[in-house]
Amino acid sequence: MSELIFRRRKNNLIRKTGQAIADFHLIQSGDNILLALSGGKDSLALLEILLYLQRKAPVKFSLTACTIDEGFGGFQTERIADHCRQRKVPFILRKGKILDILQEKNLSGPHFCSLCARLRRGTLYTLAREQGFNKIALAHHADDFIETLLLDLFYAGSFWKMPVSLASERRKEVVIRPLVYVYEEEIERFCQDQDLVPIPHPCPFTEGGFSHRSRIKQWLKELSKTNSAIKGNLLSAVIRGQKTEACAKQQF
Repeated sequence: MSELIFRRRKNNLIRKTGQAIADFHLIQSGDNILLALSGGKDSLALLEILLYLQRKAPVKFSLTACTIDEGFGGFQTERIADHCRQRKVPFILRKGKILDILQEKNLSGPHFCSLCARLRRGTLYTLAREQGFNKIALAHHADDFIETLLLDLFYAGSFWKMPVSLASERRKEVVIRPLVYVYEEEIERFCQDQDLVPIPHPCPFTEGGFSHRSRIKQWLKELSKTNSAIKGNLLSAVIRGQKTEACAKQQF
């Protein structure tokens, strides 16, 4: 594959991420951003893109990567630390007692994953407050937004939307999701082009064929074979809803 195609793919991801940052005012000059770096393809890609924007964009911001070790065992956090050292990115490893809490609750499956995610976010908020970060960047991409919308509709009977930007209860930290316009397959190609090798996460409940999210993912894949615009239409609905909500808040 030619160098031109590599550059086009990279520029496409940077353009989409920059557009999301502009549309939702995700990053302002002087922001101190904490990036949740799990070592997976999504967060590795977001790190590369934010580093590029940090060098090239007129808006100046600081960036620190953080990995949360839940305590599952076998997590190769040193590989993540090495990755950050090579890119000269400040890195924080926060070891928590998340596994202990989960074991005390004796949960399984989706309930286990939901509580684990809340505990990780709580750890990120605590770290941000302790060390003065005003933005927390998460690497959820377009497919995550679409799948979450459908999961809530089908299994919870609600219309909750994963927010592109969300202020904490104390409104001192803001969670941002700059990859909202980027699809998972684009991230996969980007990581291959950039030789970014994901670092496995030792989660005991990796998504399998029986999870609701994987079923939604497979369903969308099948529907897209006959209508390639389906995911794009769903994402457009998500984005319009969030922009409308943001405008209403500003007017209020």
